[in-house]
Amino acid sequence: MRFKALALISSLAVVAACGSDNGPGGGTTLTTQETAALTAALTANGALGGEAAAFAPFALSQLHESGSFAGYDAVGVQVNYTVTAAGNTISGVLSSVVGWDGLNTSANTVDHILAASSFSTGGTFPSTVAGTFGSTGVVGSYYERSTASNYVATTGTFNVTSATFGSGTTNCNSSAGGITVTCSYTTGTMAGSLGFTANRLNGTGAATFNQSSQNFDLPAVRLTITISQ
Repeated sequence: MRFKALALISSLAVVAACGSDNGPGGGTTLTTQETAALTAALTANGALGGEAAAFAPFALSQLHESGSFAGYDAVGVQVNYTVTAAGNTISGVLSSVVGWDGLNTSANTVDHILAASSFSTGGTFPSTVAGTFGSTGVVGSYYERSTASNYVATTGTFNVTSATFGSGTTNCNSSAGGITVTCSYTTGTMAGSLGFTANRLNGTGAATFNQSSQNFDLPAVRLTITISQ
């Protein structure tokens, strides 16, 4: 059921990549073309782990602004999701930071992707997160396009010290191909720290990757979404 549901969500880049040009202010503006290319790039290469692979690109497509972390363009993402398929339902909440560089809008590629995510089964958005990579529900990853290499974090920490979002929401409802999406989002900021050491899973890059722990304070999007088929 879980894999079927995540496959269902992966089709949403086409079904419901709506979004607006309203960001939280203070970051770098992403054009609609850049957001669409970035969403496609994040979906294509196995760079994100767990539910973040399904939800973070869609959530990010609603946010047309990025900040900076460790030399990457970066954003914060929180998603409260419920997915129903074949009469079964999964639900949960994720908090993620996603960073990238070398975005090519013509080819829909990025040179590098750095990501960290914390997952929970509760139905409430967290304002803080204290996560350790290698433990249940905390995933870190790195992707290098030139060597087609994916890395997964084994040690390090992902902490969110504040998550502040506006009270007004924007609808992003959609339906196509028998999939019904009911969703809304609001923009704000996420702050905290992130750093990890990761091992290569595939590709021809170096055996390990290290991201030193650094603070972040990023434009962010908080998405509530229900998907049914």
